[in-house]
Amino acid sequence: MNRRTFLGATAGVAASLAGPSDAAPLLPKRRLGKTNQRLSIIGFGGIVVVGHEQAEADRFVREAFERGVNYYDVAPSTHLRSSAYVLCSFC
Repeated sequence: MNRRTFLGATAGVAASLAGPSDAAPLLPKRRLGKTNQRLSIIGFGGIVVVGHEQAEADRFVREAFERGVNYYDVAPSTHLRSSAYVLCSFC
């Protein structure tokens, strides 16, 4: 993928994420390595929900899920409540 194609694709994705959820198209997906798993081209970093109230964190995750995000990163954090803990309540 060249720079122009990348910038065009990411601009479209960013615009769809900024708009109302009922009008946003689902994110494109790509195959993960040699598996048959297809992951959204943008993942959800769990660190963004750390420090937010649970209801607000749930809203963030629900919004991402409704827009087609199916990859969630829950790397360990040094915060009091880890992102895995916050995200798991949504599951």
